[in-house]
Amino acid sequence: MDTLIACGQFTTCYKLLDYILDLKKDAELQENIDTEAIDKLYKLLLKDWKAFNKNPLFLVEELRLVGSE
Repeated sequence: MDTLIACGQFTTCYKLLDYILDLKKDAELQENIDTEAIDKLYKLLLKDWKAFNKNPLFLVEELRLVGSE
């Protein structure tokens, strides 16, 4: 089950990164979005993406630790 959950987590992370890159390409949308917030989100997602590449189960394991406290 952990593998299935992790797959959903890193797929969501990747799709959000991809979506943000699409947003940045669209000049019309650039006028209507908070680019600073989007840039911060992108940096956080990129950090998670790098962690997923090192250990695909990192978030499952991290959430398990938080839940056991």
